[in-house]
Amino acid sequence: AEAPARFSAEEFMSLAPVLDGFTGKIELVDGVIVRMSPANYPHFSYQRQLFLALHEIYGTGINGYIVGQELTVRVADATVRDPDIAIFRDPGMIGG
Repeated sequence: AEAPARFSAEEFMSLAPVLDGFTGKIELVDGVIVRMSPANYPHFSYQRQLFLALHEIYGTGINGYIVGQELTVRVADATVRDPDIAIFRDPGMIGG
């Protein structure tokens, strides 16, 4: 079997215009493009409730933290994730 094609985070981000019409959520994990499970209504509902609760705590930028939903985050040279919810201290890590 052939090994999967591997991409850097930079290469993956440059593919965004090509992948724009792709149906479904994808992430780059250790250089490999991975399809993510679609979110259903209960998932969305819990995600929204958690976001609102965390935003109430961190929403004012307390101590430099911010709360985000569905942000593209470059985690490493070959990993780009779209977490449901994340608390960030360094806004420079937010891609897009």
